[in-house]
Order: sequence, then C-alpha cells, then structure tokens
Amino acid sequence: MEKAKGSTDSMIVALSIRQPWTELILSGHKTIEVRSWPTKYRGELWLHAGKKTDINALARFNFSGKNISIGAILGKCELIDCVEFNDLTWEHWRTEHLNEGILTNKRFAWLLRNPVRVTPQPMKGKLGLMRIQDHAGQERL
Repeated sequence: MEKAKGSTDSMIVALSIRQPWTELILSGHKTIEVRSWPTKYRGELWLHAGKKTDINALARFNFSGKNISIGAILGKCELIDCVEFNDLTWEHWRTEHLNEGILTNKRFAWLLRNPVRVTPQPMKGKLGLMRIQDHAGQERL
C-alpha cells in the first residue's frame, strides 16, 4: 500500500475504467490496460468501474448493461509495469489488451496480474490515478 508523501495515513491507489473492461480484468481475460499516458506507479491498484460504459465493448463481449456494476470499486490487481506500445507489441499482445484496430496514436500498456474481486463499494470516480485515504478503524477496500 502506497503512503502519501508527508502523511502517515495510508493511501489506496485506484483507476477508474469503463465497463466491461473492469470486468474483463477481474475475470482474468484482460491483463493489459491501454492508456494514452504512462505511470511510474507500481503495486496494488484498485479497480473502479466508471459510471459510463463502452457500449460497443459491452455488445462485443456479450455483456448486458443491466447486470454489470458501475460507479463502484470492484476489485484490485497488481500493476507490474508500464511500457509504450509499438506496432509489433500492439499486435503481439492483442489477446491481452483486447482492443480492436491498429495502433494509431501513442499508447501505453499497463501490465496487470493477480486480479481479486471484492464486494462492490460505491464511489465516485475521476480521471487519472485516484488516491483514496484508508482511514484507521474503517474497513479497507
């Protein structure tokens, strides 16, 4: 668990991802999250399902928007590395990132492992890595 600089309180690091991508990570079908920006952060990463869904991906992977959780922390995984895609890695890792089409812009592969599902905990998401304080005496996510 990451500690915030200058603070003794624990900080939980989370990433908001549209459904069904969060579900695909937690089920082990997706081990690479594609982002337009890199991160130096490594370690425990909590997964938040945003309130907006990817309608095309829901249909592609046979999910119904009615039976999928949104607007909540759904689990966690380990972020082990972040590397920039090139044309070769984009194609080679397609079964791990599950994105269609060719690589057209600069993209980064966030390499994930060890997904763990938790009871959904409603929470408002935001862009970028979210730092959520883990208050002593409260149940940790």
